[in-house]
Amino acid sequence: MRVGPDVFVGLEGVVNVHDAATAIGTGRFKTAELDSLTRSIFEALAEDPNAFGLGERVDEFYASIQRRRPIEALGQKCGMDSPDAIAVDLHGNIMTCQNTGAKGVHKIGHVAEFDAIALDTATHFAFRDECMSCPVVQLCKGSCMFLEGEFFKQSCANEFAFNMGIMMAAVWHLTGMVVVGVATGHSV
Repeated sequence: MRVGPDVFVGLEGVVNVHDAATAIGTGRFKTAELDSLTRSIFEALAEDPNAFGLGERVDEFYASIQRRRPIEALGQKCGMDSPDAIAVDLHGNIMTCQNTGAKGVHKIGHVAEFDAIALDTATHFAFRDECMSCPVVQLCKGSCMFLEGEFFKQSCANEFAFNMGIMMAAVWHLTGMVVVGVATGHSV
C-alpha cells in the first residue's frame, strides 16, 4: 500500500442526509440545535485550536484567506471531482464516490470498460448558487455532490452550522473578535 501527501483523508464532520431515513433521523436538526452546534464548535476551538482534531480545518481556512484561493480552485469536499480519483469496489464496479454502493444510479461504470465511465449522477458545488455565495464554502467544499433537493438543503444547513463554528473560531484566533452575524440566508 502506498501512502503519500496526495492521499485524501477527510473527516466528514457532520451528518449529511443521503436518504429518507437519515432525513427524519440523525440528519435532522432543529434551528436551535444547529445554532448550538455552531456555538459548541466555536467554543471548543476558541479554547483549544485543535479540539476534535479540527485544527487542520482552521489552518485550511487561514490558508484560503492568505492565498486568496478563488472558489474556482476549490475541489469538492470528497475529492471525487478530481480526474485522478476513482471509487472501485472489489468487483471492479466504479461508483459515484466511496460512500455509495454500486447499485442503482451510483454505479457509473466498470474497470473492464474504463473508457465508458461517466460521472453523470452528481452536481458540483460550482453549479449551486447557494454554494457560490456561501461564507463557509472554503471549509464545506459543497458538501456531498450527489445530494439534490431537500436532502441537499438539509445537509447544507448541517454543514453550514458545523463549518460556521470553525470559521468563527478562526476569526476569533486571528482578531480576538466574535462573529455575530453573516449576510446570508443562514442563521449563526
